Amino acid sequence: MRRPLLVIPTGAGKTIIFASLIARRGDSALVLAHRDELLRQAADKITQADPTLGLGVGFVQAARDDVAAPVVVASVQTLARATRLFRLPTRFDTVIVDEAHHAGARSYRRILEHLDSSPLILGVTATPQRTRGNLGEVWQEIVYQRGIAEMIAAGYLVDVRGIRVGLEAIDLEAVAQKGGDFDADQLGDALEQASAPAHVLAAYLKHASDRKTVVFVPTIALAHRMADTFRRAGVAAEALDGSTGPQLRLGILARLRAGETRVVLNVGVLVEGWDEPSVECIVVATPTRSQVKYAQIAGQGLRTFPGKRDCLIIDVVGVTDLDLQTMPSLFGLREQPAPQVTVSDALEQQHAEDIAEQAAGAAGKPTQTGALRSRQVSVLGGRGRRRLHWLRHDRFWMLSAGNGTIVALAPPPPPTATARTGGRSCNWTATPTS
Repeated sequence: MRRPLLVIPTGAGKTIIFASLIARRGDSALVLAHRDELLRQAADKITQADPTLGLGVGFVQAARDDVAAPVVVASVQTLARATRLFRLPTRFDTVIVDEAHHAGARSYRRILEHLDSSPLILGVTATPQRTRGNLGEVWQEIVYQRGIAEMIAAGYLVDVRGIRVGLEAIDLEAVAQKGGDFDADQLGDALEQASAPAHVLAAYLKHASDRKTVVFVPTIALAHRMADTFRRAGVAAEALDGSTGPQLRLGILARLRAGETRVVLNVGVLVEGWDEPSVECIVVATPTRSQVKYAQIAGQGLRTFPGKRDCLIIDVVGVTDLDLQTMPSLFGLREQPAPQVTVSDALEQQHAEDIAEQAAGAAGKPTQTGALRSRQVSVLGGRGRRRLHWLRHDRFWMLSAGNGTIVALAPPPPPTATARTGGRSCNWTATPTS
């Protein structure tokens, strides 16, 4: 297979995976990406995977044109120009397309046609859903895929808690839509009119004042308005958008990393190509119907970091859901868990309830609507990542074993004995008497 696709969540190490692949395969390699940050990350991770490759990494971006380097890290925007693409070799032993969900776009497809003689063209992405073009015409098959919940259970991502902030003064049905999502300008105006800055500040002070936080908003005006609101409350906050100069942007993110800035508000800048594992809270103050966009936003807070136990996701929503993407929809939960309940525990409880309902239906019993009783036990003797939960339903104790399976403990069957009557044998069952 020459064009496989690798799908793992944001923060789970896809850059390290493809950097290790390049180091292991050796020979010539090309990495395609559409943002400066992704290009720098790729070069850094390749050097970490194999320091001997560090000096051999070249860039094709703006004025740089290191097309003869053993490992080339190239900007899609640069190669989209015919004069630059013409100078690029047509064959590399390994080609990596980062954020491969963009590969259906015309610019990507032109570049991939130029490279078609390469023996391996691997796409990597956290969100394989199509954004533009037909991805099925670019990638042959998803050869490896892991979801966020799986990577949390395996310890590659931190667990998640969620809070929903409802803005009663905003009706999202009145906000125009563009390209299947809300019009950014109208959404920003509606959020401001609904006093979103004050509500988001209140939620932050109540639930996340001790957490390094990134807030995603739809417009530049709202980002700066919200930053002002935070600063007036004594919270060190800064705003960041696409017009922020490179040096100023680096300074803001450096202050966030150092803890001097506690909250950064941004407009689309930190959705892709950014890596700050110390962030412990994500505020989605840009309601969205896009699964891709929401997964990318939420994923920015899920990276592991020393002392970090979980990530808090605060969803800002209106009086109607309109099929909004939220923390429960990201994980397939039917309802919003309580703030103190992690996603892992909520999924385990929901799975056990589903199993209990199926068991009741199979036994011909009416479905029970009462709450399951549970208690926590340390099955792994305290050595596991977290405690497991035995759940009781009817006469059974159940434990989620992951991957859609359940361990069930049932009481032993009643004892049976054989009685002889007139030379004939018969079975009888001992039943307790009241």
